[in-house]
Amino acid sequence: MDTTILEQHKQIYMQAGKELITNNTIALITDDILPLFAMPPLETMDLMKQRFFSIAKTENLILNTENLNEQLLAYRTFLAEKMDIIKQQRNTILTQALEKCSYNQPDQIIKKLKKELVKLDKNIKKQIKQWLMEANKTYFLDAMSTLINDDKLTSSFTKEITKYLQTFYIKQVIEMIDMKLLVKDTTLLNAFKEQIERFIFTTENSHLFD
Repeated sequence: MDTTILEQHKQIYMQAGKELITNNTIALITDDILPLFAMPPLETMDLMKQRFFSIAKTENLILNTENLNEQLLAYRTFLAEKMDIIKQQRNTILTQALEKCSYNQPDQIIKKLKKELVKLDKNIKKQIKQWLMEANKTYFLDAMSTLINDDKLTSSFTKEITKYLQTFYIKQVIEMIDMKLLVKDTTLLNAFKEQIERFIFTTENSHLFD
């Protein structure tokens, strides 16, 4: 077997594997997670804003819509910037894990990536939960008095908003992220399985390695 050509073959597949990781990570953040925080195309689709209005209506309070919009924009900008951190971390950690593997032992690649994905997913959900709590406090709870026009802010309004933001909303978002992580992890692992099968088939059947 021509060892030089085999090594080149391994490097081609290693580079392709890195591209799989990069593309999968970009899709996870851009297509799956960022839309959870982006401003919806229609105001009626903005569930967070509608919840503020609903609770205010129950409390007979008038929201300062302009200030609420400003806080929502700042909130979403903050979270979007944080997602870049997740993207860089996931891409770097998985790429480094792949570099420690060998296409001479292809089963190791799947096992190593699975192990890293389990740790990554746990950390991603923990980080996002922390950022959500921080953002909720900074942009809404600490700014509560600026969101009410008539200076009649009630403790019950604050209590209900806090309950919604720091419990129900965060739980809902983390559950959706958990599902999206699972889908993207499965997609990535399946892509690597196919790639490894092609690598093995080529090395065993191509005349280049005779």
